Amino acid sequence: MAFDETTLGEMYTLLRQLAGGAVSLQSLADDFAAELDLAKDPLIGTAGLLLDGTEQTIYEHDGEGIPFKFEGGFVDLSTLIATDTVIIRVYATSGDGVNLQRLTIDAANTYTGVVDPPQITIPDVPPCSYVVRVTIECTAHVAFKTVYPHFYDAVRGS
Repeated sequence: MAFDETTLGEMYTLLRQLAGGAVSLQSLADDFAAELDLAKDPLIGTAGLLLDGTEQTIYEHDGEGIPFKFEGGFVDLSTLIATDTVIIRVYATSGDGVNLQRLTIDAANTYTGVVDPPQITIPDVPPCSYVVRVTIECTAHVAFKTVYPHFYDAVRGS
């Protein structure tokens, strides 16, 4: 593993502070615990989501003013058949933290028929402390379909 000069300098400073009593192992552990922590979305391992023809939320993090990073994920569309069409949309609030803005374009995120491979990757979103929402809509279907979303995020201090 290679370190740049800044990282090595920070490590050296921390070691000097630790040796001199300016910091403690507990304070370093507390700082580490406050860093971003990768977490799985709670929907993983569930029975999936039954598509009903409306735009449905498959991931949402309300931000609560706490910095976090949406790391993306994927949606398993293996249950789609030739006559099915789904659209996946990603939204995030702008700098005001209130108004959701769509980050994806429908034409680029519309899947029709059997998808190969069936796992559709959802891209990550830059770190923020606002709302991130991912939705799915089945706009044409013969029968209700179940999809299986899997997402990962990282929340400071979780």
